[in-house]
Amino acid sequence: VMCNNEAMELALLESRTGQSAPQRDEQRADIAARHDRRNVMLVGESTLMALLLSGSLVLLFVLAQRRKQQREDMEKLLQFTSHEFKTPVAGVKGLLQSLAIGSIPEAQRAELLKLGQHECDRLEHLAETILAYQRAMARDPREGVQSIDAARFIADLLAHRARTSSG
Repeated sequence: VMCNNEAMELALLESRTGQSAPQRDEQRADIAARHDRRNVMLVGESTLMALLLSGSLVLLFVLAQRRKQQREDMEKLLQFTSHEFKTPVAGVKGLLQSLAIGSIPEAQRAELLKLGQHECDRLEHLAETILAYQRAMARDPREGVQSIDAARFIADLLAHRARTSSG
């Protein structure tokens, strides 16, 4: 396939006089070789551009899918968290209302107050867990890992679980 530039160069070559046939054939071959190199270069660059564009589109699609998944995960977390907060709050609210109107016999008040404190501890534990998660997610992954005293960590964990566990 001959492009316009090649055709013009060949027409200009033919219009020249005073050149021998072998010289014109050599110049024709040079013109054809130069245009072939340009065509190969254009095809190569076009292919590279198409591959880069396709790769960019795939990357954008993957990023969009991840963002969608993260949004869905966040919605599930919020639904779970709001449910977990509502249950103890409703129990404590009902207890306080019953205490306020005096419908709870004196013998059961201590036990129900202890139950209310347990529900408040449960709420506190849930809030601490959410805050710990947020701190962990906000931490720069390039920061070095901090060393901790394992015995103290386990003791604190067990003490916390003893305060917040059912039973």
